[in-house]
Amino acid sequence: MTGRNLGRLLLAAAFCAGICAANSAAAQQVGVTGAVNPASKAVLGGNVRVLDLGAAIIHDEHLQTSASGSLQVVFLDKTTLSLGPSSEVTVDSFVYDPQRQSGKMALSLGRGVMRVVGVNVTHTGGATVTTPLATIGIRGGVATISHDRRSGTHAVNGTGTITVASRGPGGGRKP
Repeated sequence: MTGRNLGRLLLAAAFCAGICAANSAAAQQVGVTGAVNPASKAVLGGNVRVLDLGAAIIHDEHLQTSASGSLQVVFLDKTTLSLGPSSEVTVDSFVYDPQRQSGKMALSLGRGVMRVVGVNVTHTGGATVTTPLATIGIRGGVATISHDRRSGTHAVNGTGTITVASRGPGGGRKP
């Protein structure tokens, strides 16, 4: 191989590495599915995929379960998120530092029911769940949160501490 061809090959490899790094940053994996009971899916940037056991969960994904479905997500710190039937949750943020065993999590529950069993992230920086009507902070332990248009938002503290703040009528948004 000539020096000129080697130079071109190295330039092409550097270009590909840059694209791969950009794509991996945009598609940051935050966990995996630990259980999937029929027809759960994930939506990211208009792309829809059916979730299987062990599927990667990506930052900013919108998770949906069918009327008969359920889903469990195991995050990188081992915190679990369980979704009941007809539920929709978006993983807004998940940051975890395994060296310090600390981080933060933010989820949005559009409808349905979810249960968070916290590990490192909820014990250090905490987790926040936003619904159309409330913002719920989870510190440690276990919390079950539900939301639907008819009955509103409900939060149940299993262990640890939760805080609930109203977002006002219409979720704090102007009509």
